[in-house]
Amino acid sequence: MLAACAAAGRRFNDKQAAAAAARAALPPEEAEAERRYLEKQRLLFMGDSRRRERRSRRRQLPREITDELMVELLALLGPDLGEDGEAVLRRVAPDAPAWVGPAVDGVLTGRALAMYRRGFLAELTEAYYINEDEDGTGFHEDGIWRHCAQGSE
Repeated sequence: MLAACAAAGRRFNDKQAAAAAARAALPPEEAEAERRYLEKQRLLFMGDSRRRERRSRRRQLPREITDELMVELLALLGPDLGEDGEAVLRRVAPDAPAWVGPAVDGVLTGRALAMYRRGFLAELTEAYYINEDEDGTGFHEDGIWRHCAQGSE
């Protein structure tokens, strides 16, 4: 499983590097036009909010790493998770907290993670439930993530 996660990470990084190289190869006027277009789209769909800018700074992760089954299986390893498995879950938690759900809310996953290392389950639970991007100024902005029940999507 860890090898699959590492391979997915390498493929994802290679795709991002290729996209960056393609953007760098654009003539300056095309690059500027693309930048203006993307900025216009960001303002149109996200507004000009500091909170949303902070949220957009999250790194993108490969789908294989955030896959529900992969996260759940890693969590079920419990005491056998190891440093590499912990690193994968730690990578998902801050950048895609909704995808940590199977590790935190699963039937046996919480118990398994609690047997791995003291405090690790608490760290993942905090990343899953606490939304530090909310400043409390809007309706339902109390700093708690609103996640769907698993299987209801």
